[in-house]
Amino acid sequence: MEHDVITMAHGAGGQLSHALMEEVVLPALGNTLLNVLHDGAVLPLTGRTAFTTDSYVVQPHFFPGGSIGRLAVCGTVNDLSMTGAAPAYLSLAVILEEGFPIAALRRIVADIAAAAEEAGVSIVTGDTKVVPRGCGDGIYINTAGVGTMLAGADIAPTNITAGMDIIVSGTLGDHAATVMAARHGLTLPPEIQSDCAPLCHLTAEMIAAAGDGIAVLRDPTRGGVAASLNELAAAALSMEHARSVRLRFRSPTLFRADGYDYAFPQPKRIFASLADKWTQQELPAVIHKDAARIAAAKLVPLAWRGESLRVRLTAQKSVPAFVGDFSFSLAELSEEEREIILLLTQFAPFCGTGRMTAQGMGETYVSIS
Repeated sequence: MEHDVITMAHGAGGQLSHALMEEVVLPALGNTLLNVLHDGAVLPLTGRTAFTTDSYVVQPHFFPGGSIGRLAVCGTVNDLSMTGAAPAYLSLAVILEEGFPIAALRRIVADIAAAAEEAGVSIVTGDTKVVPRGCGDGIYINTAGVGTMLAGADIAPTNITAGMDIIVSGTLGDHAATVMAARHGLTLPPEIQSDCAPLCHLTAEMIAAAGDGIAVLRDPTRGGVAASLNELAAAALSMEHARSVRLRFRSPTLFRADGYDYAFPQPKRIFASLADKWTQQELPAVIHKDAARIAAAKLVPLAWRGESLRVRLTAQKSVPAFVGDFSFSLAELSEEEREIILLLTQFAPFCGTGRMTAQGMGETYVSIS
């Protein structure tokens, strides 16, 4: 290019803007969708789609193990992955400060290209703006991304229940420590580098292997793991916008009434059983069994997937039971009835549902959405 640094003319939409695209961006990021250079990209998406966006202002722009370019791809790819989606397409918007070295821009664009290839995503649209010298910090980047939801993914903070395991995929604090050291001229051992990387392949394998056994995923960034756990806990406890409950009976479940065993996931039996167990625990809030029955009778089935079976208790005796996955809408419930159903739903994993829970029957997983 004629210039070694970014000038205001590079953002004016004329010849220098065109040269910046043709000589710096397209050689590294070009593909059939981006090369059209239209105002937007038309994407061949099918099914449920996840969408996210993020902005990157890290300083310094380069640090051991990464750069602002790599971070801008990995951060947005990982945000999509945390929803249970397979990232597919990104947009790239860059705000450059007048005087920013074009050699540094080439290096950042190369890092963007390498990270996108590693993640298996394409940059399909974008924008470039230039601000006067002193009005920026060299370079700011925004990326937005879309991806299609993976089969079996049910990822949401409202799936969290007490007692769940927290699994981390690597050591903590590497990226933050690396960036801070680079910013302040500190020396760290060479093995401590930014662990910035696309996690989409890892999360896809996890979801394929565990499916709805994964309640929620999170890529800890600002605030680290501590902030992420606080955010997740707060979201899990917020029931104000709950629309449905899902109960997964993982071990054989049955109810006893009027001298008979019942092996059918009838809402009024499920929540009457839970109300009985609630009362037995002498918990502070009072939930009457009849109130639970009335509320449960207004639940609207959304999805049912289960099967009947017989459980042998002794050589001579067996009982009917069921297992399965059942979802109910809360739409027809009053505020008081919603509170009853939501409290009992959250209580279910601790007490189990139905008969013989002390023997392992009626094990219940729940989620609220």
